[in-house]
Amino acid sequence: MKQTFRKIFYLLFFVGSILTLINIYGVFRPWGDDNIYSEKHSLFENDIQKSAKNDINKLLQQENIDNREVYFEKLVAAVNNGIAHYWSEEGRTKYDLTIPIYKNWILWLGQFTNPKRNKYYEFCDYKKALDRRVGLCSQQAIIICGILNEKGIDCKMVGLLGHVVAMAEVSAGKYWILDGDYGVIIPLSISQIEENPSVVESYYLNKLRYNHYSVSQNKNNPISLERMVEIYKKEGNLVSDGMEGYKGKKVVLKEKRSFYLIWIIPVLLMIPLLIIRIK
Repeated sequence: MKQTFRKIFYLLFFVGSILTLINIYGVFRPWGDDNIYSEKHSLFENDIQKSAKNDINKLLQQENIDNREVYFEKLVAAVNNGIAHYWSEEGRTKYDLTIPIYKNWILWLGQFTNPKRNKYYEFCDYKKALDRRVGLCSQQAIIICGILNEKGIDCKMVGLLGHVVAMAEVSAGKYWILDGDYGVIIPLSISQIEENPSVVESYYLNKLRYNHYSVSQNKNNPISLERMVEIYKKEGNLVSDGMEGYKGKKVVLKEKRSFYLIWIIPVLLMIPLLIIRIK
């Protein structure tokens, strides 16, 4: 019986050691692939720029935000230039749309247990989303809200019919729509826009510059100006207060815990053998 337990403990120690080595490798392995900067199959023309990373870092380091209007303009531009609208099967592993085993083996396993949610994984943590550099409109709205909430600025997620944007408080009781995906700021709240959706035309007029590939292949569902007006109509719009309201408290907590558990579990697996060896 003792020999059997000893073998089990050795096996657990081996598994724990392998997982630890995988985690260590992931610490030094960057997210995604730098080829994203030259990717031709993203939704927009010249969709992502290297300089945006420095712009975002400057905004993150800025402690005092005296002029929210200016800060919002810089933030939307930086997120728009720093995140590629890309969510295709061709680059699923190349750009870490499925979380790699070396970054989080728990979320990696999720693609097998819950492929609908985890095969293409959208981060709740805006910092990890920034590191990966790809995402859809909702990922960019998550980044904007994450940064602004961290700065003490109220920001809500607004789910439209086929699009997601952020809505941030620019002054007491006054909210603006911030669309990081298209690089658009609309100085109105969603309730104001719903009264006259056609008002968004002037803001999106020069922003619908899609890649030829996206239009011809229809792989990323390019949106026309007329469709954008339809999207902002009241039917189906949902305003969520914070990340937990948008994603759900369990989903947010699960992601956060998983990045701790990938280290804690291997240690727990190795402890039994270490105790025996010490005794």
